[in-house]
Amino acid sequence: MGKKLFILVICTTFILLIYFCLADVSKYIICASFIALAGFHYSFWVRHCVCLTSVVAFVLIAPYIKFYPFITVSLCLLFMSIIPLPYYFRNKLKKRKEKYYAISKNLKVKHSCILSSYKESFQVRRRYESFVERIVQNYIIGNKLLKCSSKEIFVQNILSFLKEKKIINGAAIFELTNSNWNILGAFGSISNKNLIPKICYIKDIGRYYEKTLLSKDEDDVENTSKIYLPIVNANELLGAVIVSVQVGELENFIEETSFFIPQISVSLKRLKLFDYINERSRVDGLTGLYTKHYFLQRLEVEMSRQKRYGKGFYILMIDLDFFKCLNDKYGHLFGDKIIHKVAKSIRSSIRRGDLAGRYGGEEFIVFLPTISQKIVRNTAETIRQAVANLEFESNGEKIKVTLSTGVSSNSKKSKNVENIIANADSALYEAKKTGRNKVISYDSM
Repeated sequence: MGKKLFILVICTTFILLIYFCLADVSKYIICASFIALAGFHYSFWVRHCVCLTSVVAFVLIAPYIKFYPFITVSLCLLFMSIIPLPYYFRNKLKKRKEKYYAISKNLKVKHSCILSSYKESFQVRRRYESFVERIVQNYIIGNKLLKCSSKEIFVQNILSFLKEKKIINGAAIFELTNSNWNILGAFGSISNKNLIPKICYIKDIGRYYEKTLLSKDEDDVENTSKIYLPIVNANELLGAVIVSVQVGELENFIEETSFFIPQISVSLKRLKLFDYINERSRVDGLTGLYTKHYFLQRLEVEMSRQKRYGKGFYILMIDLDFFKCLNDKYGHLFGDKIIHKVAKSIRSSIRRGDLAGRYGGEEFIVFLPTISQKIVRNTAETIRQAVANLEFESNGEKIKVTLSTGVSSNSKKSKNVENIIANADSALYEAKKTGRNKVISYDSM
């Protein structure tokens, strides 16, 4: 609008200057020509302006037709000829605009399609990049877990991996052992309270426990939910991971667990098998007591600890009386049954911190730390009486067994493990020699 007004002011000023500056008839001819040209130019904004200015120009020069007939007629024809030009060009310009508008609209549609396609491809790319990044992270943590030699390192690696994720407010790892849930580690907003029953619920739903369970508790942090992720390997429930995740990130995290949890399950199963093999190598299969090799290793450690704190301990050497005769008469399977029940009686007669092992075929050894001589004597008598009360049956015949026990302590004369065991063995031999089914202490010999 400002440009139109500016042109109008300039044209008007120029026409007035010509009109007042020129004195003869030529000023009317020039003014008329200029008005017509100005109207022609201005008609690009105001369509009918050319008609009005041509008429005004024609009126200005019409009185002078008799003086300048040729010039006047020529100008009149010129004024009449320029009238249709703006309409023609305006119509042509309108068609061209419509054409360019259609082309522009089509290009805009294509441009929007390209942008939309680019956005979609960019989102897909970002999604795949994130997906690949998660796979790489899971591959790295998987390698770390497979290299773990203990459950402590295993749990530390998992918790460290989860702590790095900003969407996680807390996590806890549980292991299922003999139908009991044991917490291995936790951090953040996940507390130990009220979690065990819900994990038990995972166990109770049987064959469906491989599915992820979600819950929202009153004690949860705002905008978070707990995800219960069962650790399953070969349809065996090994444990569970409980994670507190921001609500908006639940779907992404659940998708990620499809890579993460299987690696945890494989590693935990491997560690359980490793523990099982270690336990089998430490424990005698028939009696459930420690093997001789492992018992002696533990004995060295325990003796060092007792000596460090200046406390006394005792060793019991136990041997079944006439066991070879029973084996020969009733068979080895019956002898194994006797050994198994005798070992069970020994385990039930000693304290939680005491050690019991199978030293030989029918020979047992017990380590009693931090204990008085009187309690040692009572413990040995309790074992002897418990075994004497056992009753076995073979082909309708009822059979009783007895045992003899030798006791030794870490006295000043006993310098090492071999010496203490040898003293207990000497006391055992004395018990055998003096009638069996009795307890003899080396110190009283």
